[in-house]
Amino acid sequence: MTWPLGGGDVDLSATKRDGQGRYCITNSFTSPTSAVGPLSEKCGGNPALDCYYYDCGLAPPDWDGNGTISMGDPVYGAQSTTGNQPETIVVPEVAPGEYLLDIAYWEDALSTVATVTIYLDGAATPAFSLDLPLDPTAQWFDVAKVAVRADGSVCIEPLLDGDLTDDCG
Repeated sequence: MTWPLGGGDVDLSATKRDGQGRYCITNSFTSPTSAVGPLSEKCGGNPALDCYYYDCGLAPPDWDGNGTISMGDPVYGAQSTTGNQPETIVVPEVAPGEYLLDIAYWEDALSTVATVTIYLDGAATPAFSLDLPLDPTAQWFDVAKVAVRADGSVCIEPLLDGDLTDDCG
């Protein structure tokens, strides 16, 4: 994810859908307000399955379910507070499941535009851009849903295009 230099602090987040069908955001640093969603929700996921700058670098969630930190678990690549470096979450070997990408707009002193690009096997997919307004009540945005099927195929559902049809079924 990138945004223009001087456009406040925007943070990238990703979570895996839990066994109850929820995209749980578990730590208090994830959103400056209590508002998340519409697909993500604050809940005490056990185990925690969200990856965010504060917690993912310390103890990544076990996305592949093998009980150890492995190539199937997310790594938070960089934390930028100025927009001059990309923020990344990297998962070298993504396990089957459904994942949700979110952004949180922390310091909203200026309006800005965040651009999220998803890479599959090193190739960029079409980027998602979001205008972030000067609005302290609108600070959490679900950007895209990614479905990784058992056969290894991947479906990306943009959540900012206004299309309510679930492309990943």
